[in-house]
Amino acid sequence: MISAGFDNVIYRFPVRIYYEDTDLGGVVYHANYLKYYERARTEMLGALNVCQTVLFSQGMGFVIKNIVIDNKAPARFNDDLVVKTKIKHLKKASVEFTQWIELDGKPINTCEITVVSVLLASMKPVRIPETIYEELERVC
Repeated sequence: MISAGFDNVIYRFPVRIYYEDTDLGGVVYHANYLKYYERARTEMLGALNVCQTVLFSQGMGFVIKNIVIDNKAPARFNDDLVVKTKIKHLKKASVEFTQWIELDGKPINTCEITVVSVLLASMKPVRIPETIYEELERVC
């Protein structure tokens, strides 16, 4: 299995499929792909030294605005997958990500997702803190 990390501007995050990830048909349950994408984005932020706990302590966080997901082929028990994440557009209060999951180097699932920075108390959009924005900008 490959290790997590950046390959130029693409972040790679390995995922092994466990029995608990599958449905009665022996394939990955569809909602689990969203979990793999979430983990990959979280680990990507961590690799950029962005600590979401600090954001939470400041009353800020990231929320999902929009997701478009496309299943191309199934993943099955014990498959070794790689979730790849790339920033498509970085705006002052939002980030658009392109993500895809590969099995044996071939995409089996793709996702376009928009994440918005908000004040948690009001859930109103707010600018991404400059230090975080600069880290994200490095990998655009």
